[in-house]
Amino acid sequence: MAGKVRHLLERSGRYYARISIPESLRPIVGKRELSEALGGDRQLALRALPAAVTRLQAILNSAQAQAASVETTRQPRRNRPLNLPQLARAHYDAELQIDDAARTGPVTADYDPVDYSRLFADGFRLALQRVAAGRATDDEIRATIGWALDGFAARGNP
Repeated sequence: MAGKVRHLLERSGRYYARISIPESLRPIVGKRELSEALGGDRQLALRALPAAVTRLQAILNSAQAQAASVETTRQPRRNRPLNLPQLARAHYDAELQIDDAARTGPVTADYDPVDYSRLFADGFRLALQRVAAGRATDDEIRATIGWALDGFAARGNP
């Protein structure tokens, strides 16, 4: 006797491809499950099942990407300490906003694009590597990334 076929649902002589939506994605998708009709013939339904499941999983993947982008653009709450991943994400997002503003800003006659690779000195790169690896002293950390930490404190995130 054959086992149950995954994602295949039979109701009233009709077959459907069905995938349950994880609870975290339900607000984005607006449903508890995704389904697609496959017809009344079991053999044809079994042949069409993999393609239907792929289409339904593409919807889930899109919802996961949307959930991830919402999470990364969420601003940290004021007066709350941030953990290390939150600090890194918030700092990266702030730097991206500065970069986007510089790239999309108006171009004027006195516009002088900066060669950032020239400004990013090897010494600073090495200092950042020491901080990231946890080998830097408190004074080295303050000298290397103190300006960014001061910015978080000014925004209410100690």
